[in-house]
Amino acid sequence: MTLMQQPTEYLQAIKPKTVADIVISQSPSILRVCSTSIERKVDGKMQTVRGETVAKALLVKVITDLISFFNIGKMMNGAQVASTVELMIEAYGQYKIDDFVLCFKRAKLGYYGQVYDRIDGNVIFDWFEKYIEERNAEFEAARAKEKRLIDMELDQISEPVEMPEKMKELLNDLKNKKTDLTAPKILTQTEQQKQIQDWMYDFDEIWEKQGSEGGKRTISISVELTEKEREAILARIEEDYLLNQKNRPEQADRLMNEAISKVGIKRMDISEYLNYRANFSELTPCKSAIKTVN
Repeated sequence: MTLMQQPTEYLQAIKPKTVADIVISQSPSILRVCSTSIERKVDGKMQTVRGETVAKALLVKVITDLISFFNIGKMMNGAQVASTVELMIEAYGQYKIDDFVLCFKRAKLGYYGQVYDRIDGNVIFDWFEKYIEERNAEFEAARAKEKRLIDMELDQISEPVEMPEKMKELLNDLKNKKTDLTAPKILTQTEQQKQIQDWMYDFDEIWEKQGSEGGKRTISISVELTEKEREAILARIEEDYLLNQKNRPEQADRLMNEAISKVGIKRMDISEYLNYRANFSELTPCKSAIKTVN
């Protein structure tokens, strides 16, 4: 089952209990879904289905489900829900649909306080910001726990153990055996955890080189943009430039150059960074290259 082929069934199958479940899951980020399109049979005819349409429909569904859960007087109408979805994709597109499902599940359980007389876009945004803080804290806690376990295992190793000759022969046979390079690599849970650990080390290394900004553990990296994303950013830069020429012409050129220099540069905390690596690094090697920004 894939998100683009069967979005409703895919959403129903998502049942994350922890942030760790989301990190290990193969779900794509919202932005990744938006940049995708497929040919799918609809009412007996082949039609192009845009990922942006699918992503918006899924978010509308989870928000509508959230609203219907609470028995309150001031509800959101369809236009308000659609507007909230647009803003959420723009602000939190790097997260997965799983993140929104878990966040809203926690909201229903009262994690973010009691709901009184209203739910609107501001309330939902406030909940998701609190969820992001929880997400980061859970990442750090899980990482600290894993480090303690690794340290304990290392302390228990007294001396190296010689590999039996039989095992050496089996390994040599595997090395010499031809494999199908076109077959996709499916990672085991242990391999996934090791990969996440490696990405965490990458994050620390970049952060130590760049330093903190605003008291938060964030780093600046060069990210891959879709053609649509790049066009939207450049159109916004051009619009701002024309506006600045009217209001403050002496600064228009400088502001435009600064904006252009930041295209494709994104500031990420550790959870956003892991999301980015999970969505891109296993797809094409060129997209996995992380470049620090001086």
